[in-house]
Amino acid sequence: MNLRSILAECELFAQLTPDVLDALVAHATPLTLRGGSKLFATGDPSDAMFIVATGRPKVTLADGGFLGYSGRLEPRGAIGLCSAAAPPRTLL
Repeated sequence: MNLRSILAECELFAQLTPDVLDALVAHATPLTLRGGSKLFATGDPSDAMFIVATGRPKVTLADGGFLGYSGRLEPRGAIGLCSAAAPPRTLL
């Protein structure tokens, strides 16, 4: 699956016109992580938003408590990116 298809499937971007979607793809960077790798942690600077294309990242609280799993095509980090607040959770 290519990056454009992934973003077009994401509810957040589904209504974008093809030109706007292409512009978004031009600024996106694919990222692959191994299971258990940390995508971001509580308190990290919020400088990016992530869309999970495959896998099920674990969401934990600052104290390590398990909160749940992030779903496919679920935006992560968007609130912090818009507000410049540090993420309140860790994504593994």
